[in-house]
Amino acid sequence: MKKSVTPGSSGSITTFAINPTIGYKIADWLSVGGGVSAVQGNLSNRVAVNTLLTADDYARGARLLERKLRRHRPAIAWFQGTSAYRIFLEHLGTRRSKIKPGLQPESVGATRVFVTPNPSGANPAANLDKLVPLYRELARLRASLAG
Repeated sequence: MKKSVTPGSSGSITTFAINPTIGYKIADWLSVGGGVSAVQGNLSNRVAVNTLLTADDYARGARLLERKLRRHRPAIAWFQGTSAYRIFLEHLGTRRSKIKPGLQPESVGATRVFVTPNPSGANPAANLDKLVPLYRELARLRASLAG
Protein backbone atom coordinates (compact mmCIF):
# COMPACT_ATOMS: atom_id res chain seq x y z
CA MET A 1 0.00 0.00 0.00
CA LYS A 2 1.30 3.41 -0.96
CA LYS A 3 -0.21 6.69 0.20
CA SER A 4 0.60 9.92 -1.64
CA VAL A 5 -0.25 13.55 -1.10
CA THR A 6 0.50 16.02 -3.85
CA PRO A 7 1.92 19.38 -2.75
CA GLY A 8 -0.77 22.03 -2.99
CA SER A 9 -3.63 19.54 -2.73
CA SER A 10 -5.72 18.84 0.31
CA GLY A 11 -6.34 15.17 -0.24
CA SER A 12 -4.63 11.85 -0.68
CA ILE A 13 -4.53 8.85 -2.95
CA THR A 14 -3.95 5.35 -1.66
CA THR A 15 -3.01 2.59 -4.08
CA PHE A 16 -3.01 -1.14 -3.51
CA ALA A 17 -1.13 -3.45 -5.88
CA ILE A 18 -2.63 -6.91 -6.01
CA ASN A 19 -0.35 -9.38 -7.79
CA PRO A 20 0.75 -6.63 -10.19
CA THR A 21 2.77 -8.71 -12.65
CA ILE A 22 1.39 -11.94 -14.02
CA GLY A 23 2.59 -13.33 -17.29
CA TYR A 24 2.22 -16.63 -19.06
CA LYS A 25 3.82 -17.92 -22.22
CA ILE A 26 1.12 -20.04 -23.78
CA ALA A 27 3.03 -20.92 -26.93
CA ASP A 28 6.05 -19.62 -28.82
CA TRP A 29 3.80 -17.14 -30.60
CA LEU A 30 1.44 -16.18 -27.74
CA SER A 31 2.06 -14.65 -24.34
CA VAL A 32 -0.49 -12.99 -22.10
CA GLY A 33 -0.10 -10.88 -19.02
CA GLY A 34 -1.96 -8.62 -16.71
CA GLY A 35 -2.14 -6.91 -13.40
CA VAL A 36 -4.62 -5.42 -10.99
CA SER A 37 -4.45 -2.16 -9.08
CA ALA A 38 -6.98 -0.47 -6.87
CA VAL A 39 -6.93 3.25 -6.29
CA GLN A 40 -8.82 5.00 -3.55
CA GLY A 41 -8.83 8.77 -3.61
CA ASN A 42 -10.04 11.58 -1.46
CA LEU A 43 -9.16 14.77 -3.29
CA SER A 44 -10.71 18.15 -2.83
CA ASN A 45 -8.64 19.56 -5.73
CA ARG A 46 -8.37 17.81 -9.12
CA VAL A 47 -4.87 16.40 -9.50
CA ALA A 48 -3.48 14.77 -12.63
CA VAL A 49 -2.31 11.27 -11.76
CA ASN A 50 0.98 11.77 -13.60
CA THR A 51 1.85 14.52 -11.10
CA LEU A 52 2.09 11.79 -8.46
CA LEU A 53 4.91 10.06 -10.32
CA THR A 54 8.43 11.38 -10.36
CA ALA A 55 10.89 11.25 -13.26
CA ASP A 56 12.69 8.49 -11.31
CA ASP A 57 9.44 6.48 -11.15
CA TYR A 58 9.05 6.70 -14.93
CA ALA A 59 12.72 5.82 -15.53
CA ARG A 60 12.57 2.80 -13.20
CA GLY A 61 9.30 1.64 -14.76
CA ALA A 62 10.65 1.93 -18.31
CA ARG A 63 13.79 -0.05 -17.48
CA LEU A 64 11.75 -2.71 -15.66
CA LEU A 65 9.33 -3.06 -18.58
CA GLU A 66 12.20 -3.28 -21.05
CA ARG A 67 13.83 -6.07 -19.00
CA LYS A 68 10.54 -7.98 -18.79
CA LEU A 69 9.92 -7.67 -22.54
CA ARG A 70 13.43 -8.90 -23.34
CA ARG A 71 13.14 -11.76 -20.83
CA HIS A 72 9.64 -13.01 -21.68
CA ARG A 73 9.75 -12.13 -25.41
CA PRO A 74 6.03 -11.67 -26.16
CA ALA A 75 5.31 -11.29 -29.85
CA ILE A 76 3.66 -7.89 -29.32
CA ALA A 77 3.78 -5.22 -26.63
CA TRP A 78 0.64 -3.09 -26.80
CA PHE A 79 0.82 0.43 -25.40
CA GLN A 80 -2.52 2.12 -24.79
CA GLY A 81 -1.54 5.75 -25.08
CA THR A 82 0.90 7.54 -27.36
CA SER A 83 2.18 9.59 -24.43
CA ALA A 84 2.93 6.45 -22.45
CA TYR A 85 4.97 5.05 -25.34
CA ARG A 86 6.79 8.34 -25.91
CA ILE A 87 7.77 8.43 -22.20
CA PHE A 88 8.91 4.79 -22.40
CA LEU A 89 11.11 5.58 -25.42
CA GLU A 90 12.60 8.70 -23.82
CA HIS A 91 13.70 6.74 -20.77
CA LEU A 92 15.38 4.20 -23.04
CA GLY A 93 17.29 6.96 -24.84
CA THR A 94 15.15 7.37 -27.96
CA ARG A 95 13.30 10.62 -28.54
CA ARG A 96 10.40 11.00 -30.96
CA SER A 97 8.16 14.05 -30.74
CA LYS A 98 5.28 12.44 -32.61
CA ILE A 99 4.00 8.91 -32.04
CA LYS A 100 1.55 7.73 -34.68
CA PRO A 101 -0.82 4.95 -33.53
CA GLY A 102 -0.25 1.51 -35.01
CA LEU A 103 2.80 -0.71 -35.47
CA GLN A 104 5.95 1.15 -34.42
CA PRO A 105 9.32 1.10 -36.19
CA GLU A 106 11.07 0.16 -32.95
CA SER A 107 11.02 -3.23 -31.31
CA VAL A 108 12.26 -4.35 -27.91
CA GLY A 109 14.40 -7.37 -28.61
CA ALA A 110 12.13 -9.73 -30.54
CA THR A 111 8.97 -7.95 -29.37
CA ARG A 112 7.06 -5.80 -31.88
CA VAL A 113 5.45 -2.65 -30.46
CA PHE A 114 1.89 -1.54 -31.23
CA VAL A 115 0.36 1.70 -29.94
CA THR A 116 -3.27 2.80 -29.72
CA PRO A 117 -4.66 6.01 -28.26
CA ASN A 118 -5.53 5.86 -24.58
CA PRO A 119 -9.18 4.73 -24.52
CA SER A 120 -10.05 7.12 -21.69
CA GLY A 121 -13.22 9.11 -22.23
CA ALA A 122 -11.14 12.23 -21.51
CA ASN A 123 -9.08 11.58 -24.66
CA PRO A 124 -10.65 12.99 -27.85
CA ALA A 125 -8.74 10.39 -29.90
CA ALA A 126 -10.54 7.63 -27.99
CA ASN A 127 -13.57 7.29 -30.20
CA LEU A 128 -14.74 4.12 -31.89
CA ASP A 129 -14.13 5.48 -35.39
CA LYS A 130 -10.42 5.70 -34.59
CA LEU A 131 -10.02 2.80 -32.16
CA VAL A 132 -11.83 -0.02 -33.99
CA PRO A 133 -9.62 0.09 -37.13
CA LEU A 134 -6.52 0.05 -34.90
CA TYR A 135 -7.84 -2.90 -32.88
CA ARG A 136 -8.50 -4.74 -36.15
CA GLU A 137 -4.97 -3.94 -37.34
CA LEU A 138 -3.62 -5.30 -34.04
CA ALA A 139 -5.67 -8.49 -34.47
CA ARG A 140 -4.32 -8.95 -38.03
CA LEU A 141 -0.76 -8.45 -36.76
CA ARG A 142 -1.29 -11.03 -34.02
CA ALA A 143 -2.74 -13.50 -36.52
CA SER A 144 0.15 -12.97 -38.95
CA LEU A 145 2.70 -13.59 -36.21
CA ALA A 146 0.88 -16.76 -35.14
CA GLY A 147 1.64 -18.32 -38.50
